[in-house]
Amino acid sequence: MIKNIVFDMGGVILDFNLKKTVTQEFAPEYHDVIYEHVFGENSVWKTLDEGIYTFDQVIPGILEKLPPEIHEKISAMVTDFYDYMPPFPETYELIKELKEKGYKIYLLSNATPRFFDRYLDIPAFEYFDGLFISALYKLLKPNREIHEIRHNFNLGLGEALLSTALHDEGDTAPPGFHSTTAIEYIGYGRVGGHGANAVVHKISPAHAGRE
Repeated sequence: MIKNIVFDMGGVILDFNLKKTVTQEFAPEYHDVIYEHVFGENSVWKTLDEGIYTFDQVIPGILEKLPPEIHEKISAMVTDFYDYMPPFPETYELIKELKEKGYKIYLLSNATPRFFDRYLDIPAFEYFDGLFISALYKLLKPNREIHEIRHNFNLGLGEALLSTALHDEGDTAPPGFHSTTAIEYIGYGRVGGHGANAVVHKISPAHAGRE
């Protein structure tokens, strides 16, 4: 039976949308160079989440590839992106309701250590029982090793529901987790008016009864 719900952060708890942010914050002539050197697949962005490099190590290399007039803003953005990721209010309400129903709530997310400077500013995290951030373990989702979170938090085999954003195509249910059928309510903050009852309803037919 499901006792624990493990949430992703970007696209689930926070509105993490790089394309939208770049479009809103920079003039069109800068978009391509920013995507290529700052936030693209081959950029150093992911190495920060993986904990391989620090901000001080990567920012000079990023800036030398960019026009000088955007250096200050890019430096601040790479160092702390949380101002550009507003929380989804619907997901906050969902997490609150799930907690009130007795579920344990955990976080499993790709993120830099900056998370620990900012997470108290995000209301949903007051309800979490454990936080697992990729950079601290030098692992990235969807690397299956990162899903050993189940052992870190002593989650029983088959007792956890893993919820991740829809754009993480590599995220599949690892051993010990159930694939999240609730993603249509959680992913990208599309909780709507369903709330916790909808999530519990979606998981309860196969895992009826809770202790």
